[in-house]
Amino acid sequence: MLKINLLIALAIIPFFTCFSQTIINYQNWSGASGCNIFASSINVPAVINGTNGAMAHVSTTGQPQYSITNNAISMDCNVVVDQNGNTTGYKGTEYKIAYNFKAMYSYQITINAACVGGATANLRILPNNSGSGTSNQCNGTSDIDPNTSGNLYANKVMTSGTTWTDYTYNYSSFATAQGYLNIAAVPPINSPTQTILVRKITITETAQPPTFTISPTSVSIPCGTNTTQSFTVNNVYNSPGTLSYNWNLGTANNGWLYQGSTAPQTFSTTTNAISLTSSATASSLSNVSVTVVLNGANYTTLTSNVTLTTPTYNFSISGNTIICNSAVYSVPGLPAGASVSWSIPGSAGTVLQLSPNNPAANQLTITNQRWYDITTTLTATITGLSCGITKTATKTIKNDNSTSAVANFPYFQEACTYYNVSHPSQSGTAVSGSTATYVHQGCTVYVNLGDMTGKTVTLASGSGTPTFWAVGSTAYYTNTLYFQLPLGSGGVPFTFQISGNGACYTQSLLFFSYSNNARVASSPIVSISPNPATDFLFVNINRDFTLQNKFTQQRRTAPLLINVYDINTNTRQIIKTVNLTGFNYKLNISALKTGYYVLVTNYNGQVQSFKFLKE
Repeated sequence: MLKINLLIALAIIPFFTCFSQTIINYQNWSGASGCNIFASSINVPAVINGTNGAMAHVSTTGQPQYSITNNAISMDCNVVVDQNGNTTGYKGTEYKIAYNFKAMYSYQITINAACVGGATANLRILPNNSGSGTSNQCNGTSDIDPNTSGNLYANKVMTSGTTWTDYTYNYSSFATAQGYLNIAAVPPINSPTQTILVRKITITETAQPPTFTISPTSVSIPCGTNTTQSFTVNNVYNSPGTLSYNWNLGTANNGWLYQGSTAPQTFSTTTNAISLTSSATASSLSNVSVTVVLNGANYTTLTSNVTLTTPTYNFSISGNTIICNSAVYSVPGLPAGASVSWSIPGSAGTVLQLSPNNPAANQLTITNQRWYDITTTLTATITGLSCGITKTATKTIKNDNSTSAVANFPYFQEACTYYNVSHPSQSGTAVSGSTATYVHQGCTVYVNLGDMTGKTVTLASGSGTPTFWAVGSTAYYTNTLYFQLPLGSGGVPFTFQISGNGACYTQSLLFFSYSNNARVASSPIVSISPNPATDFLFVNINRDFTLQNKFTQQRRTAPLLINVYDINTNTRQIIKTVNLTGFNYKLNISALKTGYYVLVTNYNGQVQSFKFLKE
C-alpha cells in the first residue's frame, strides 16, 4: 500500500527542481606532466552526473603545476615590491576549465583546496566567455589582475597553513550563458610568495523552478470601443514540460468578445496567448485570469487587472464673445452621435433670443434684442457620448447695443514734473471717434475702459508710440488703459483702438500732447466753417485774441499752424504754417477723400482741435 501511495504522489508532482553535477577530482588524475601542466589544452577526467567524462583545461596565467605529494593542482602567487617595500605589481597563476554555464540556471561551485605558504592568498573564480587567453610558459608566476569583486568575480580568502577545506561559491543565475570557469591564485597586497593547492572541484547545476508571468499585468481599455487586447503567459526560464492554460473571465457577463463571439466565463488553450476584444456596449470589463497547467496539474494562477476608462473630452464653444445683432455658435470636434443643447441663465432675461439647431444641427444662433446690456454665460451640454458621458462647455458672452463708434471714456491724468516742467493733474472724458484729447507729456494717463469682455486694445497703425502703455486693473479703474506720452511728441497723434469679435464698431481714442508746454485754449480762439465741407474750409481767428500794437492800437494776427489728420488712419494729410493777413484762412481740402478728419490748430501757443466731415 505504501508503494502505491508513493507512486500516486510522484504522479501528481508536475515539476521538481532538478540538478546535474560535475566533479573534477585531481587526486585521481595521473596524466599531469611538465612544468606547466595545462600549457596546451588537456582533458582531465571528470564525473558528470555519475558518468565518467572529461573536462578541457588550459593555462591562462603563469604555470599551473601538479603536486604529486598532495595529488593536487599547485598555483603560486606573490606581489612585486620596490626597495621601499611598496607593492608595484601582482603575480599569480590561473587556468580555465571549459564548462557550459547555462543562462537562467543557478550554480554552486565547491573547491576543495589548501593554502600551504606563510601568508594569506585569494582563491578567485570567474565564469566568463572569453577564457582570459592562454599561457604556455614555465617562468613562474605572471602578471595578474588583482580584482576580486565585480562582474562575475567571486573570491575566498585563504589563511596560511589552512588544511584541506571546501570553499563554496554560489551564483543564483546567469543572464547569459558562460563558456569557461577560471580558477586563479591571486596575492593580497604586500603578500610574499604563497601556494594554493586545488584537489577537487564540484559544480552543481540547478534548474530554476518553473516561473510564469502574464503580460500585461494591467491594462486600461477605453469604454465605448471595440479594442483588441492580447494576453500572454511567459515561461520565464523556458522550463520544460507539457503546458496548457485555463482562462477565467470571472462571469458570463464579462464584457469581452472572444473569437468574434461573446466570451465564455472559462475556456482552455494549449497556446500561451489569447486575444480578447472589448464590447463597445460594456459598462465594465472583467479581469483576465489564467491557471498554468504543467504536466497535467495546476501549477500557478496569474491575473491581469483590467480597467475600463472613460475617454477624455475637451470641448469648447466657437463663436464671438460679443453679439451686435446676431451670432452663431458651435462645438467643434463633436463625435458621431453626439448632440448639443444650449442655455443661458434665467437671470439674463430675454434680451438674447436663442435659436437652437440654427443654421445647422447642434449649432445656435443668438439674436440681440438690444433692450438692455447684459454679460452672461452660454452653456453647451453635450450628450450621446461614449459610455453615457455628459460634458459641458461654457463661454462668456455679452451684447453690444451701440449705434455708433462714439462713446465716452472718463480719464484722469496725474500731475507730474517732466524735464523740470511741472504739469497739473487733469481729468475729463475722451470721446471715441470724435475730437482729440490733449494730455501732458511725461504724465501717466488712466482711461476707464468699462466692460472689456471680449475686447482688446491695440495701438492703431500710423500711431505714435507712447513711452509705455498697457491695459490692466489700477487704483483708478478696474479696466484701465494707462500710458505716458514722450518728450517732443507735440503734433503726433496717438490712437488706441478698442475692438472685439462681434462688436458693432471699432472705437478709436485719439490723444495729442501739448506742444512746447502749451496749454489748450481756455476759450475759443479759432473756429472753422462750414462743417461738413466740400472743397474749402474756413479757419477763423477771434479778433479779441489777435496781437495789438500798443502804439498804433492796430491788431495783427500771429502765425497759424494747421495740421489735418485722417481720423481712421491717423496719418497727417495736411500741414501748413500760415502768416495771416486777415482774420481767416481759406483751407483747400478738395484733395481729401470723403470721411472724417481732425484739424488741429496752434495759434500763439494755444491749441485747439476740430472734427469735421469732408463730403
